[in-house]
This record gives sequence, C-alpha cells and structure tokens, in this order.
Amino acid sequence: SMQLIYHGINLLRDGFLVFDVLIVVLSWTLVGAQVFRAFRIFRAMRLITRINTLKKLVVALFSVFPKMTAIFMLLLLIYYIFSVMFTQLFK
Repeated sequence: SMQLIYHGINLLRDGFLVFDVLIVVLSWTLVGAQVFRAFRIFRAMRLITRINTLKKLVVALFSVFPKMTAIFMLLLLIYYIFSVMFTQLFK
C-alpha cells in the first residue's frame, strides 16, 4: 500500500510491481490456497532487473543452456552405447 501511495497510478506501469500486488492480494483473499504464497518467492526476481551484474549472469546462463543440452544429449548417447555394449559383453 505504501508503493501505491508513493507511485500512484504509475504503479501499473511496472510489471513487477503489478505482479507483487497480484500475488499479495491473492494470498490475502484465498487464505486456504497456500499455492499463491509459494509464488511470493518470485518477487525476488525483481533484483535481476535492478542489478546489472546479476542481469548479465542470468543472460549468460540462458545463452549457455542450448549448448548444455547438446552436451547432455551426447553424454546420453555415449551412456546408451556403453550400456548396450556391456549388456552384450556380460550376457
């Protein structure tokens, strides 16, 4: 509510603040549904947009992810080949 007083109607322009308000209101109104309280951890994601070094780190991690999946698939293929080979060897 302090952010609403401070920002006024400009509060709706920031996506993370709208997300904060939505999660807090849903967790207050739906007391029985504890699922929405778990989403409050995503409020910390706002730090990624504010700290430039952290933003670069997250971008770097997401850019490496496709290469990591290719390496993972290659390792799966190697493990499969060796499992078939050893199954035939110790039969």
